[in-house]
Amino acid sequence: LEASVGRTWRLGRLERRAIATRIMAGIGFAYGNSSALPFEKQFYGGGASSLRGWQTRGVGPGLSEYEDFFTIPSQTGDLKLEANVEYRFPLFWKLAGATFVDAGNVWLLNGEDLVEQYEKTLRELCAYNGIGEAKAVSLLAACELGKRRAMEKAQQRPCMDNAVSIYNYMHPRMQDLYQEEAWALLLNQHLRLIKAVRISQGGITETAIDVRVVMREALLANATVVALCHNHPSGNIKPSRQDDGVTEKVRKACETMRLHLLDHVIVTDGAYYSYQEQGRL
Repeated sequence: LEASVGRTWRLGRLERRAIATRIMAGIGFAYGNSSALPFEKQFYGGGASSLRGWQTRGVGPGLSEYEDFFTIPSQTGDLKLEANVEYRFPLFWKLAGATFVDAGNVWLLNGEDLVEQYEKTLRELCAYNGIGEAKAVSLLAACELGKRRAMEKAQQRPCMDNAVSIYNYMHPRMQDLYQEEAWALLLNQHLRLIKAVRISQGGITETAIDVRVVMREALLANATVVALCHNHPSGNIKPSRQDDGVTEKVRKACETMRLHLLDHVIVTDGAYYSYQEQGRL
């Protein structure tokens, strides 16, 4: 509900002076499945047609300090009272001036501030124009994910800066395998593991490594460093000619894609072979 009353008195022989007054009052109530008025239906103060000394939606409950230049004021309420008095007078030629006094404020009936409006239930969110049940569920889910992420500690990525750390990470995954597997360890610029990807799975004596798959996985993970690792179920840590050839192909591909091949580690149960430690990278 909203009501406004205004009156203007003309003064002077030519009636070029005037006193204009206005009193406005408004009150709103939530009904139906909502416990609060939708934002676009709430009253606000400030701006050219209201309390002219304040920014639009800059009066009333909520935040009052705008430290960020791009912050949009959003102070609204359920009850509004406002009074305006303006004296208008001529200056010279066709120019005129005015001086005014504005008074008023905006209040919340239930004491709920702007922060508490984020704690709406599904029904209350659906009361807002343009928000259906599906979008309301998405908003609530996003808020819940944000809360859970804020409560979790930052994930500690293992450091893979040498052959020992690579062996210690991969040995538990490979020690009981009866066939060869090839893995790519994708690292960031600080040699922290982004993820480990199994590239191929072969037979007892060999496995094929597709260089294109290694490059694709590295680019998709935004990795800057790559380390290869495969096992020898036979227990022989000596690399084969095929191992040497794959290592060289991956090294050249990494150079082309501006990646760094850190190492190629051959894992056996209790020992390893490192191309980097042997000076072959």
